[in-house]
Amino acid sequence: KTWHYELRDPLDTTVGELQCQMTPGEVIYSLDCQMEVDGFTTELDRSLFHMESTTSRWNVHWSAVDFSLIQAEILVEVETSQLQSTLVTTEDQLHLVVIQNHTDSHEIYIPQNSLLVDELPWRLSALPFEVAFRTQAAVAWSARWDAELQQSVPGYEQTAIIVRGGEPLAVPAGNFISWRVTVGEDKTAWYDVEPPHTLLRYENGILSYFLK
Repeated sequence: KTWHYELRDPLDTTVGELQCQMTPGEVIYSLDCQMEVDGFTTELDRSLFHMESTTSRWNVHWSAVDFSLIQAEILVEVETSQLQSTLVTTEDQLHLVVIQNHTDSHEIYIPQNSLLVDELPWRLSALPFEVAFRTQAAVAWSARWDAELQQSVPGYEQTAIIVRGGEPLAVPAGNFISWRVTVGEDKTAWYDVEPPHTLLRYENGILSYFLK
């Protein structure tokens, strides 16, 4: 299954595109995505949003039994730098290694129930969609600015995931009835109410994905 998404900035201007392919298997499900974003700087409600021109590719493997994360490789290239992330399963944790510009290296261990920010909207399509369903998971990222260290480093935080209910939704692919799911304070995803609950729209705080 292949999905195409239109990417928009906070002013609803199209700034890029995303293509993802899901390959199911008896043991492993694989997700392969490629994203292209044109750089932009925009202001909305006195908040400034900036993103450099970015090319991202990620390949993720999930268990076909419980959709837990098994392995991931993520490459992000922006105008001035490159970020390469590799995640593998250990006995009771996930090991995330991040290399910036081929030299700077950081590594952390994260809980086995972790979601990576890159792949989480698709993996959450396996949620039990019931009104007011609530759970928690560790949401992990490859790079976030740390003011104390004065550099970008990987990390994670425990985050609430809540199914808020059904609502009508219009995207370029058509009109749907959708489940709305919030992930923490700044991420929201909408899924088709009909199985297999295709991701229709996703907002991560700076970009919005719309299914084409």
